[in-house]
Amino acid sequence: MRLRPVDPSAPVSIWSISAAKALENSFFGCRTLINSREEERRCDSRFDSARFDSNATLILQQELAKIETRLFEAVYANLKARDIIAAGDEGIPAGAETFIWPRTEYRGNARIVSNGATSLPRITAFNDPTTWAVRLIAAEYGFSIDDLAAAAMSGRPLELSLATGARRACETLLDETAALGASADGIASGFANNATCTTNKIDAGANWTLVATDPNVIIGDIGTLLQKVKAQSGEKFEATDVVMSLDLWSKSMARVHTYQGKTVLSLVKEAFPGINFQSWNRLDTVASGSKPLVIAYQKDPAIASLAVPEEFNQLPPQVESFMFTVPCRLKTAGCMVKQPLGMAYMLAAGG
Repeated sequence: MRLRPVDPSAPVSIWSISAAKALENSFFGCRTLINSREEERRCDSRFDSARFDSNATLILQQELAKIETRLFEAVYANLKARDIIAAGDEGIPAGAETFIWPRTEYRGNARIVSNGATSLPRITAFNDPTTWAVRLIAAEYGFSIDDLAAAAMSGRPLELSLATGARRACETLLDETAALGASADGIASGFANNATCTTNKIDAGANWTLVATDPNVIIGDIGTLLQKVKAQSGEKFEATDVVMSLDLWSKSMARVHTYQGKTVLSLVKEAFPGINFQSWNRLDTVASGSKPLVIAYQKDPAIASLAVPEEFNQLPPQVESFMFTVPCRLKTAGCMVKQPLGMAYMLAAGG
């Protein structure tokens, strides 16, 4: 087809002008449509590039975690020194460094003499004092201003938790010192390793932990131990309590007798109704040869007492920069065994 040249001088009709404008609008419309579809393709390409197997999500991981609002503490062994040993009644002041306990002893014997005898046996008396060292048990806890702000935000009792931990630490050392002493710090021995009681210890007649051991044998051993307290003191003292190692307790006392259907402990209590029986983990391996220990004793501060001149105490917070430090203290002389004849040790076979 041949195009005819347009004559510029030729008149332009209204129709041709309208047609030109329509053509122009159609062109720009197509161009807009093309641009719009191009933008859609770019969006689609970005959308297609997203990976649905990634960890991206609208939900935070923390939002799917259930946090327990109640507070729980870790489980620790019971501290039983204060329950097993009588509380001291010595009235030791907190400022004392030592405690001296005088004990009067008598020497000499009377004899039968004839009337008019001039040479009579003389009786003398003297004091044999025993000295115990008073020692300081200490710990501290601390926190910063930011720690307090964080605790307030979370609603956690920061100071109470730290103070509880510090007290637990001091009481744990007190419990150990009461049982075993602290020889390196001047407290030679404790409730479970007194020198006189250790020298006079006796052995059990059978292995209590064996299933084949008859409960009557165990009852007989305990009876022998109770009688020893009475005999060695010349009937001055009489046992009221028996404490044994936790390991021995769990393997013997908790055992159910095959024929009678009762625990060994219940049979023992029936045999000795006036005696209080307890267990203490401090006695597990304190004896020689790592044999569990059984102690019979008269629970009386005149026999053995736990001396605590100063109970657990928290000093005012010490401020340094943004940190607060709270020193804590407790003073003790340990377990003071004043009358060792009021106690008796037995080494139980097994464990």
